[in-house]
Order: sequence, then structure tokens, then C-alpha cells
Amino acid sequence: LTSSTFVPMALHVESQLSVREWLMAIDEDLGIYADEFTKYGYGSLRLLRQADEADLLEDLNEMGAKKHHRRVILRSFASLKQEPTGGDRLCKNKDGDEPLGQERICIFNNSVMLPFVSDISEFMEKELPGLERHLGSGQIQHLPVWCLRWVQGRVHGQMVFTSGCHKDRSIYELVHDLQTGRERPESLEPLEVVLSSGQLDCMSSRRLVALMQFQALQRHKAIRAPCLLYSPSDPRVASRYRDKDTSNCGLSILPHGNKQEAWHLGLPLFRSQHEWCEMSFPRESLTLQPEGQLKACSGFLERTRSSDDAQKTFQESLT
Repeated sequence: LTSSTFVPMALHVESQLSVREWLMAIDEDLGIYADEFTKYGYGSLRLLRQADEADLLEDLNEMGAKKHHRRVILRSFASLKQEPTGGDRLCKNKDGDEPLGQERICIFNNSVMLPFVSDISEFMEKELPGLERHLGSGQIQHLPVWCLRWVQGRVHGQMVFTSGCHKDRSIYELVHDLQTGRERPESLEPLEVVLSSGQLDCMSSRRLVALMQFQALQRHKAIRAPCLLYSPSDPRVASRYRDKDTSNCGLSILPHGNKQEAWHLGLPLFRSQHEWCEMSFPRESLTLQPEGQLKACSGFLERTRSSDDAQKTFQESLT
């Protein structure tokens, strides 16, 4: 394997960013300038790259950008100007020979890249442009999970599925089943994906969480998952898509809540009875001998098992 064999996903991700997403990728607070950037003629990253730094600084002053914000934006602008784009994305091999062609892109000279990245690049260049004809068709398309972005900014804090065939089961269980071969990506329920301006936004957040983790464990190949494609205006997804709330361009997702326990089938997944009972039971029980503590824990378990509000009871006990 040579460094010229692989294509960095980072370059393709950058090429899809809007100016608003670029600003928010620098810092969420900078998104307030997105409309002003468009007003001043920076409607795309391609136009922004062609700008002169002095002109951008003058425009930022007229926009009323704060001094610190101007400094941060200009620093990122300088990096953006230096990044290779289009035909400039050609790399030479380690001997300094002529460029190997646009399909041969590298990030770091003479460093070993991940094999699955070349598969991703081929998909972006050859398959992605033709996906529009499948919008709303109901035909399943198998897409590389690495190319999908989250529509939601946060996922269920207990990392459980709340509907479908995996209802109440842990997302981590699906990761394990994929890794051991008990489940296969192609056999999963199709993900709902919105194709907009060349960007693939996934509405099936939990399954994408599991698939992304599986991809991290399978870096020798690109993991593909079955997907149903929609346009942003398709009535089957339009209302949910309008509620898109990611703040990092859909590249990452965070858990809801603060320090929540991972759950599986109505009970905490990773903590033993003794560990999580210590956090959630009346403080007087902690003065008991170990046998008394376990008895108190067992009593709590019996109460929550017989209650429809087991998770709520546990969460309230943590506050």
C-alpha cells in the first residue's frame, strides 16, 4: 500500500460544506454571520476561496464582526485558501514523479492511508452524482455509511432503540452483533436518507451510530448499509427534515442528558447492581454491611422490574 493509493474523506467533506456550515464548523457562535457572508457575495466556499484577505477583513468590519471573531475567521480563511481543490488535488508519488491523476489523492506525504477511503472516493465520484434518479422510488440503495451525516444533533442518552425490531435494546448490542456476524449491515432495516445538494443526511440516527462504530472496527473496507433516498420536500420526511438540529454539519452526534446510564431491556447495561445502587439508593443504605446493601439493591430491582416507569425511577434517583 502506498500513500498515493488512498483518498482522504476530509477533502470531500470540505467540498460539500456551505459557508454557514464552514463558519459553524469553526465555532457555533460564528453561524450568526452566515447571512452577511451571502449578502457580501460569499455564497459558496468556492467564491470565498477566491477572495482577497484584505477585502474579507474590510467586509468583516462592515458586517460588525467582533474583533476576536474576525481574527478566528481570518485564521481559518488562510487555511482554507491553502487547501487543494479541484484539479489541484493531485498528488505526486514518493519519488516526486508526475501527478498520478485526480483519483489518486493523499493527505500526508509518504504515510499509509486507510484502505476504505479509496472506496469512499470512488463512490463520491462515480455513484453519488447519479443518486437523484432514485429519490422517492422506494428502491434500496447500499451507501457507504462514512458518507452519511446525522440530521439530529443528539441521540437518546440511554443509547437504546425506541422503535422497530430493536425496540428497548441497546445500540451497543447491535454493534456487537455486527462485529460477530450475528447481524449483517445489508440485512438491517433501510436507513432513511435525504439527498440535498450532494449531501446525504441520515434520519435514522441510532442505526447510523451503530454502523459508524462498526466501520471504525472494519477499516479495511467501506461498510455499506441499505438506504431509502428522499428529497427534502418529500412529505414522508419533510417535517422531520425541517427539524434538523445538528450544529456540526452532521459529522458528529452527542447524547441527550447529562451522564446518563446506558440501558438494555429496561435496565442499566454496564454497572453492576452494587455500583449503580450506590449512586441511586437512600444514603442510609450505604452504611449497611455489603449483604445489607445488596439486599437493598435487590429490593429496588424488584420494584423497578414490575413498574412501567423503571427508567424514570432510576433517573429520578440519580438527581
